[in-house]
Amino acid sequence: MSPRDTTADTGRRLDRIEGELTHRPTRKDLAALRDGQGRQVQQVERHERRLGTLAREVEELGAALEAVRRRSVRAAKDAAARVDELTTTVADQAGRIERLHGELVRLDDRMRVATGVPDADLTPTGADRELAATVLRGREHDRARLGDADRAARRHDAAGPERWERERAAAVRAVLDASRAVADGTDGTAALAGRFRAARDRLDTVRAAEGDVRAAADRARTELDADAERELRDGTVVAEGRDAGTALTGRLRERLVAAVDAGHRLPPWFTTALGSGPPAPPEDWYETAVALLTHRVLYGIGDTASALGPPDGPAERAAEHSALARRMRPYGLR
Repeated sequence: MSPRDTTADTGRRLDRIEGELTHRPTRKDLAALRDGQGRQVQQVERHERRLGTLAREVEELGAALEAVRRRSVRAAKDAAARVDELTTTVADQAGRIERLHGELVRLDDRMRVATGVPDADLTPTGADRELAATVLRGREHDRARLGDADRAARRHDAAGPERWERERAAAVRAVLDASRAVADGTDGTAALAGRFRAARDRLDTVRAAEGDVRAAADRARTELDADAERELRDGTVVAEGRDAGTALTGRLRERLVAAVDAGHRLPPWFTTALGSGPPAPPEDWYETAVALLTHRVLYGIGDTASALGPPDGPAERAAEHSALARRMRPYGLR
């Protein structure tokens, strides 16, 4: 080894020993550190370039999403406008179909008149009106009686004193149990004293309710007795009304079926409400038609233009009017 190499090697050993003794990096350590820093700088630069690329991609995606949103908004507006247009068109077409149907019915009616087809006889007879009067009389007496819910409520009130007696006995037992617990427990125990006071307050509350409970029971028993008397007195009238209703609907159904089977001309108020004949299957149509005829007989409706007549009147008639209007809606011309 040359003197120069020996000197360099000795310098390196001295540097290493000095670094170990003073904890300072050697030239080799510094070189390795510089290399590591260079690699880190390169990694940071690569990350920055990647972040820049991602930022541009995010901007492009944001722009694309905004474009999609704008197109969606325009499409939704166009669709809404189209729906409105179609709705108007459907309504117009429905109106035209309704008017055309009405014209066809009127033409059919004129042809029937021209060919001598007789009118359907749906006018109420005297026997129909007598049955209707019996039906209404039976309904009136039936309304004067307690309904099932009211009768159950009165029976509940009538049994109130028995429940009150049981409740009072339970409250007395609770007071006695609490007082024994106080006597057997440690003097001045707050929990036992509180239990006794709560039981005593409950007993006072139960006792205070006795008058109201017995008064309600007396009223309920009076109403139940009166209802029982009405049932004995008016039961026959109510039953006759129900039987008359069955007979009336049977007569009207027979008359309607005969007219339809014979091809007779149904009156305009009928065809406007239910058409000129039953669809298939016909049963629901016949049930609705008979209910309409019964309603007209019961309430003396002679309107030649409106099947149901005015919707005003007593509550029962108004309720039937509304229910029948809903039932006829699928069959009517308007």
